[in-house]
Amino acid sequence: MHDPRRRRWLEQLEPVFARELRLARTDRGISQELLVAFVNQSFKLNWHQTTLAKVEAGERAIKLREALVLCEALEIPLRQLTGEDELPVVGWSS
Repeated sequence: MHDPRRRRWLEQLEPVFARELRLARTDRGISQELLVAFVNQSFKLNWHQTTLAKVEAGERAIKLREALVLCEALEIPLRQLTGEDELPVVGWSS
């Protein structure tokens, strides 16, 4: 992985995820409390509103399952939260 664009993308992944998650939620008019209640009931996450607030502020790392649950709840693809569309596709090199 010598492509500097990929390295930069990886370094910015968590702040981008936090920002895009907050935007996806607020664009849909969903409060943190409502989203947390939904994922707790539907997906058994056992989160508190403060957990989501910390994720959105970039103060708490997120597990893959949690990220996928949030995407399912917000009805969005994971790549929308990761900025993957901005990442150039580069194949393996020998």
